[in-house]
Amino acid sequence: MDEQEKNAVKITVTYDDGTAKDLEKGLVFRLTEKPEAEQVEIMAEMVAMSGKDLYTVVAAAVELGSRLGMFNGSEG
Repeated sequence: MDEQEKNAVKITVTYDDGTAKDLEKGLVFRLTEKPEAEQVEIMAEMVAMSGKDLYTVVAAAVELGSRLGMFNGSEG
């Protein structure tokens, strides 16, 4: 079974104090910079996410970015 056919069943977050939390539902993005091509490869891992859940996460991410001032015209 290749990576495209696998279904993620949980996401584990490990904190700097060594504790960990398993998430039974969520979304994680893996970013791999490809400087030679001036690109970033983005891979998503989703666990138990519906279309409505994905819509909610995207809306929340845009709202967070706005509140943090990340969309003020500067990159980085």
